Amino acid sequence: MNPTYKALLKRGMDSKTIENLISQKYTLTKLKFLSLEELIALGITEKIANEVLKESRPPIPDETVMKLLYDSKYCCCICRDPLKGIIIHHIEEWHISKSHDEENLIVLCTHHHDLAHTKKDLTLNLTSNKLREFKYKWINEVKFMDTNTILGLLSNEFNSWDYFNHNRIFQMYIKSQLSNENFRTTTYLQQVELINPLGTFEILETNSNPFYRFKHGPLLYNYMEELFNSLIRTHALIDLTDKFNRETILSLLNIGTLIALQAGFYFKDITDKRNGLGQIRYAHYKKRHIKIEFEFDAYETTSSSSWGSHLHGHKVATIIGYIKSIIQKNQELVITISCLAMGTYLNPHPNREITIN
Repeated sequence: MNPTYKALLKRGMDSKTIENLISQKYTLTKLKFLSLEELIALGITEKIANEVLKESRPPIPDETVMKLLYDSKYCCCICRDPLKGIIIHHIEEWHISKSHDEENLIVLCTHHHDLAHTKKDLTLNLTSNKLREFKYKWINEVKFMDTNTILGLLSNEFNSWDYFNHNRIFQMYIKSQLSNENFRTTTYLQQVELINPLGTFEILETNSNPFYRFKHGPLLYNYMEELFNSLIRTHALIDLTDKFNRETILSLLNIGTLIALQAGFYFKDITDKRNGLGQIRYAHYKKRHIKIEFEFDAYETTSSSSWGSHLHGHKVATIIGYIKSIIQKNQELVITISCLAMGTYLNPHPNREITIN
């Protein structure tokens, strides 16, 4: 995000005015050297102009701004029109609340911001309670948009997952209390005793390369795919594919955050094992001095192609996982995850930035 855009948005200015100022090469520092009359002539309201000149209230913290804008999808929580300019509004006015807490802030367009400051008896009476109602209804809808985008990459019969972290997924599945009753393969797999009454199964060690390389492997994969996709639909994740920058990551990610990313990962073997459990591989993606890394057991890949080709060398992969740590190492931000699933031949992400070397 442009530093001037963020600095002025934090001080209560609307996005359209900010964009106009940026186009004229103004920064916050340059604006502070202008007079009140000159600021007003640039289209800045008298109230905001005074704020800029006197700094009578502290700006909203960067992390709060980033989270609020992300949670609101950068648009008004009432009309939800992405083409309208936006402004950050205090639900309980600043001079009363003295609060920049995220719970006290809402993203509005300039029209609904004006209505929020109007005390007349309007059809749409934007009281504090009404603003909160609009905000949380919109945020709850936005919360699953990234999840739906990632699941949309599995839109045809040729898309499939190359790897599952079975034990971690089963832990989530049991806690979620989802039912496998309507899965296509549940009845048959129960009859041949490949899944237990809980709907899980044990990863037995064999002499094969991937675990799924046996008679009922394809059916068990179909079951696992349904289980995992059903599970992920109930979880809000943050899709980093179009948000892979330090500012966003430090503002939005914490230990335990569920993330997704489609990017060009490098894979390499750590152990020499070629059969059974313990075929550990390392994967990483690095860009803009940010690295995402994880290890996984190649025995839990879902096909011979996944084991021998798809998760080798340099491949575009879509990964889903939990943040385990975020560490600053010299100039690099290193994010270690616990990977839940990977797919290399999913549909191209609509917002993936492709770099040609």
